[in-house]
Amino acid sequence: MPSSSKNDANAVLAENQRLAEKCARLETRLSAIDHNYELYRVLAETATDAIISVDSAGLIIYVNESVGKLFGVEAGSLVGRPLMSLIPVEFQASHEAAFAKFQRTHEKTMNWSGVEAHIFHSSGTKIPVEISFACVQDASGKYSFTGYVRDIRQRKATEEFIRRRIDDLAHVHRLNTVGELAGGLAHELNQPLSAICLQSDLLRHLVAERTDVEQNVIDTLSDIAMQAERAASIIRSLRAMVRKSEPSRAPVDLNEIIRSAVSFSNHYTNHGKAEVKLHLQACLPTVYADRTQLEQVLLNLIYNALDAMPVSQKDDRVCIIRSQFDPQSPSILIEVADFGQGITGDDYEKVFEQFYTTKIHGMGLGLAICRRIIQSHGGRLTSGPNHPRGAIFQIVLPVSHAQLEQDSQL
Repeated sequence: MPSSSKNDANAVLAENQRLAEKCARLETRLSAIDHNYELYRVLAETATDAIISVDSAGLIIYVNESVGKLFGVEAGSLVGRPLMSLIPVEFQASHEAAFAKFQRTHEKTMNWSGVEAHIFHSSGTKIPVEISFACVQDASGKYSFTGYVRDIRQRKATEEFIRRRIDDLAHVHRLNTVGELAGGLAHELNQPLSAICLQSDLLRHLVAERTDVEQNVIDTLSDIAMQAERAASIIRSLRAMVRKSEPSRAPVDLNEIIRSAVSFSNHYTNHGKAEVKLHLQACLPTVYADRTQLEQVLLNLIYNALDAMPVSQKDDRVCIIRSQFDPQSPSILIEVADFGQGITGDDYEKVFEQFYTTKIHGMGLGLAICRRIIQSHGGRLTSGPNHPRGAIFQIVLPVSHAQLEQDSQL
């Protein structure tokens, strides 16, 4: 074989060897690319975050399964749709302008990481999300974008729960401070109130001996003594509550307590042109209870009933209070009913929760305290709808058999 032919053959063999090695390297790289592609595909498909890719025209070219779950649609049905169809209308214009400017100038005019926004589920539910996205430029200079959308409903709920707990703790701290102030105030007010009671009672006896004094003056002095005594009683109860001491309990007539509470609320009813009607069963058995605490409960329920019927409601501004003895239990039922707007079904139990209120300036403690007082007496306080409208609050207080026997001997 000529030398030139032999050299050509060797060159061909060497080239074939080089090409074979190059093909082997390419196959290795292609295998690695396929492996990496499969790795990233599995990563994207199993991600709990929604992943969306769009081309330079803003059309969706890829979505993972989490996108379908987040938006409540079939994931594959989104491919080919404009990305803007998934963005709330109020944000579409700003997003389109920002992406268009980026493709022209390569300048980011908005945050691309951890942006909080809202999307709409197919059911119409508004969902808070956190969005991060990035871009890739191809050989022709065109950009494609990939975004990661994270459902942050649970995080937002946790943040709201923490915020409310902090508010509640701050509220409790303020109440503790008020409690300390109330204790000091109760101590300081107790003596002057006792003096008012003593002096007004003394003056009433002095004028009663005179014949030239009108009866209304005597009645007014009696009212002063009665109101001062009630104020002193409330102060004593407040001091006991601050000291966390046991309440003072004795056999009490619930009808008499109801009438007393209504008389104390007269200024409230007269001012609002409302009426309190009483339907009380005669000769109720006595109940072993703290009189002042029960008066406070009834006053709270009466005020709530009147507040539920605004002054603009000219008709049926009536609060009805009933009392009835159930010998089977045995217990006494007290009902305080109004004809206001009523309470929604979900709120009949919520109204007794601490810090829950439907009043603009309410603290959300009145009914919670009322229920606690009634429960401490072995009873229960519940609410329900009135008919044709309004709400009814029911107090059930047990009557002991020993108390029934004692009443029967009187």
